[in-house]
Amino acid sequence: MDHENGNTSVDNVCGTFQSIWADYSDRLDRNVYIINATFSVIFCFPTVAINLILFIAVWRTSTLRTPSNILICVLAITDLCVGIVEMIFAGLLFSMITNAIQTIKCVLAVLSRLLANMFAEMSFLTFTAISVDKLLMVHFHLRYNTLVTIPKILIAVTVISCLCGGIAALNFISIKLYTAFIAVITCTCFIVAFISYSKIYRTVIRHQQEIHEQTMAVATRGGNNKVLELARFKKRTFSMMCIYCIFLLFYFPYILIIIIMMTLKQENTTLAAAKIYSITFIFLNSFVNPLLICSTMREIRKAMRHMLSITKQKKNGT
Repeated sequence: MDHENGNTSVDNVCGTFQSIWADYSDRLDRNVYIINATFSVIFCFPTVAINLILFIAVWRTSTLRTPSNILICVLAITDLCVGIVEMIFAGLLFSMITNAIQTIKCVLAVLSRLLANMFAEMSFLTFTAISVDKLLMVHFHLRYNTLVTIPKILIAVTVISCLCGGIAALNFISIKLYTAFIAVITCTCFIVAFISYSKIYRTVIRHQQEIHEQTMAVATRGGNNKVLELARFKKRTFSMMCIYCIFLLFYFPYILIIIIMMTLKQENTTLAAAKIYSITFIFLNSFVNPLLICSTMREIRKAMRHMLSITKQKKNGT
């Protein structure tokens, strides 16, 4: 009877946001909350810091202010925001093992769910935009700079942000409708990215063979420059494709658990605990992304080092 009254109270406060936080707060092992909350606290601040450094470094370096790098900046800002959401998530987990009032728990649950969903979709759409950008770059080549400009990229980012915000707001209307939208968008993003990188790979291989044949026929300096340019593009594209694949790997456990829950049409404590661990694992991706970008893109890594060096000199000077 008390359990039913407790659920009614939660319904009044949380509205449609019935979740593992309310349903399993008394049944899950406390260590599940402690481990995930501690892990989130440890990584949230470095996640915010490294993504902020990456964004500022690229934005302050005029030579790096290209449409492609603007998308990387958007990804960094998205990951930075995920780091902030991770703090809210940690607060939610800690509230589960304390005497925090139900209203606080529900507010934290609503915020973490809405923001996490919004920025997760932002990440998917940004990675998809990056793959399409690479495809346009290799397809149009010389016309790329006139077709793809920074203002157009910013408009596209604004549309993506509004779309993600609108979809996240569907949580207040219908969880089933929201889930349907997410499933469609996620599948579409994956298909578009897969097709884009497949076409890029085939086009690059074809161009590589053509340039090699031309260079062998007539050994020209221009031919060598084309080879180097294509090699740089190939390396950068391959790097982003690898980062995207790693991004998908971080989301795979969560997606798998959700599919299992939907198939079984019920939750249990084991699946609920696994879901919490998978969410924490997703948050870790926002810390890994900038590290991968730094390790694979020399010009961005150089800009970050330069910015940190100047900051350190200014600090020592004062």
